[in-house]
Amino acid sequence: MIHKFLGKTLKKSGLQWTAYTHADHIVDRFSSSDWLKIFPMYPTEQQFRQFVSNSSQSLRILLLKNTASGQYLGFVALMFFSPRTVAIHGGAWANSPADRMTIYRGLFFLFSRLLSNGAKIISSSADNPRAVRFMKSFGFRIFSYRYSLTHYHLTMSGMVKSRLYQRFGRRR
Repeated sequence: MIHKFLGKTLKKSGLQWTAYTHADHIVDRFSSSDWLKIFPMYPTEQQFRQFVSNSSQSLRILLLKNTASGQYLGFVALMFFSPRTVAIHGGAWANSPADRMTIYRGLFFLFSRLLSNGAKIISSSADNPRAVRFMKSFGFRIFSYRYSLTHYHLTMSGMVKSRLYQRFGRRR
């Protein structure tokens, strides 16, 4: 299963992905309106923790840390729908230009690891233009429309062809 390698801390120069613990505060780092775009069904820290606990077999939450500053920049929720299909959702609370560069590098690193381990990466959005712009900039492409959601998928070739990857993904 592809999620087995996620039990370890993933490190690359200047950044690392670490596993979420209940001591970490994610919800409180976002404005209420921004958080509800990410996980509308879990509006409080307590409800989100309960969701994570109840979904421990099919969900991994990873926090992105800038190792130079020691600051956490954002998170990714990986929801495993099958041994090879993972849905990605998340957000970042850091917003400086340097932090954004680290976030881009961190996401490309994580996506590359997942794709090279045989994962099919998917995501979705319902009326969130910022999230759609973000996904498309990473190389996600639409694969279906269902109900009020637009569903996207990411391939290695789509990611590598993206302008964002050309600028930030190749850096060491």
